[in-house]
Amino acid sequence: MSRQKAAPLLILLLLSVVLASMLLACARPSTPPSYTLMPTAGQSPAPTLNATTTVPTTPSPSPLASPKPAAIVHLNLGDEPDSLDPARVDNQAGLNVVENLFLGLTHIDPQTGEVLPELARSWEPSENATVWTFRLREDVYWTRYEPENGAMEPLRHVTAADVVYALQRCLTMAEASEWTEQLYIIRNAAALHNSQASSPTIGLEDLGLAALDTYTVRFELERPAAYFPSILSLGVARPLPQEAIEEYGEQWGEPGYLWSNAAYTLQSWDHNVRLLLRKNPFHYRAENVQIELVDFVMLSDTGSSLEAYEKGDLDSVLLPGAGRELACWPQCEILNPILFEQLVIVALPCTYYYGFNTAHPPFDDVHVRRAFSQAIDRQTVIREILQDVHRPAHSFAAPGTWGTAVNNPEVGLFYDPQQAAAELALSDYADGDLPTITLVYNRSDWHQRVAEAIRQMWSQTLDVQIQLQSLPWESYMEALSTEIAAEEAPQVWRLGYCAHYPDQHNWLYDVFDPDEGTNRPRLSVEDPQVGAYVQEFGDLLQEAAQETTPLRQRELYQRAEHLLVYEIAAIAPIFYYNQIYASKPYLQRDYPVFGGIQIETWRLEP
Repeated sequence: MSRQKAAPLLILLLLSVVLASMLLACARPSTPPSYTLMPTAGQSPAPTLNATTTVPTTPSPSPLASPKPAAIVHLNLGDEPDSLDPARVDNQAGLNVVENLFLGLTHIDPQTGEVLPELARSWEPSENATVWTFRLREDVYWTRYEPENGAMEPLRHVTAADVVYALQRCLTMAEASEWTEQLYIIRNAAALHNSQASSPTIGLEDLGLAALDTYTVRFELERPAAYFPSILSLGVARPLPQEAIEEYGEQWGEPGYLWSNAAYTLQSWDHNVRLLLRKNPFHYRAENVQIELVDFVMLSDTGSSLEAYEKGDLDSVLLPGAGRELACWPQCEILNPILFEQLVIVALPCTYYYGFNTAHPPFDDVHVRRAFSQAIDRQTVIREILQDVHRPAHSFAAPGTWGTAVNNPEVGLFYDPQQAAAELALSDYADGDLPTITLVYNRSDWHQRVAEAIRQMWSQTLDVQIQLQSLPWESYMEALSTEIAAEEAPQVWRLGYCAHYPDQHNWLYDVFDPDEGTNRPRLSVEDPQVGAYVQEFGDLLQEAAQETTPLRQRELYQRAEHLLVYEIAAIAPIFYYNQIYASKPYLQRDYPVFGGIQIETWRLEP
């Protein structure tokens, strides 16, 4: 494909059409008009399932040699997988491969964030959601690909013992994945894992995990967790074959040694060059898997991967810099109108926000916090600083999260300069005597450009002086530590948050719960203005953790979101992260927000 340099105006117009439907969901019925930022000096303008869910089983298969592939998809992993061992893998390249080799007990719907059955055919919680019983499918096999002759055969069924072994192994490994901490909700899991660094004081028998029979496994948790089924979708929770790992040792993740139980098997792995996955004919949904061979290359340079895509060597590719440094987008010379027709805007499970120190004047006044949040013209920031890639945020949890409020216009705060001025008039600073505010961010040209734009909005709407301060990352994180006194901590600060699993608990509880969360805004039930709302916020999260009725749980989460962003106004959400893919018209695929890609559902059209 020849390269064509698209005119900036045409490109902006094309991209705005792609984004229009996404941005519409965040718009209010009546949005105040936005304005154009003045150029900076030296710069050109510019659900958890609770009830039993049953899925059908399939008859036992017979051994056969793998067929010659009729449908092949060519993709770029970007990096060499750091491992194909689910207990060790950390990078996205490895997660993308693991997702297609090993089944989780559960699977996350790529569109809704709903937890769906996968290896587990049903599950049931106890009344308070502290004990969970999972019943496995009885038609799932471990399969091994033989590189010498291309033959495959089913080795044995996947059982509850494989679940128990895998989690016990993960929690007792010296070098396990950073995702292992997500298993700490299981009773004594944290103590078992942490004791491995010293003298073990907790034994495997103390772990809240047991195989009740061949296809039934029970989990006992540290505390109520209605979100627990989403944890079991993670790579570190994938069942593993003990005999293969013990027999092959470090080789077990290599071709010819790896046992898989998902839609694909590992055919070959030329390290740092290419990795091939072949369709598993013994997969219980094999008749629905169209793509028979997955050809992964490893091009770490995104410019090279885009060039390969333009030449037809790749069928889908992540665009260079998408979702991160976007200074040249969409005027990048490498883009052209044909490519624009193949662009797909994809949500990331991440939110960019400003936090307020609620224990430090003037942000100890809720009216000041609301005023500053409502004075941010998020759409202008996205249009002029972020090149129309991301989506304006009015709540915390990003799209694709169960319980998110991204499409609920009744939750959170939106850009409204008139209301911002009205809120400020209700504060203790109604006479216009706001002190100089210091906005702190970690050192980055991108963060600085966003900060400069928002400083101009705050100055123009609220008539306040804003001082910007950037810090190196380590110093920045030290400054945000809740261990230091509130008066020494930044008044306003920037952070981005990316979730580990698709449930609001990971967003609201883990980040902001006043007792157990990180709580950088320093929420307190003793706050004279919003203490009652902080108490309600914490109570809602406790109730949601035990609520196993999905609709009721979503109501609880959305109320908690509104408390956080409006009633308490602890943060000012600015945008939900997106990234941009290009995919060939003949490839029908999805773009999961969480975890790795699951190619078994993809289709190649004629």
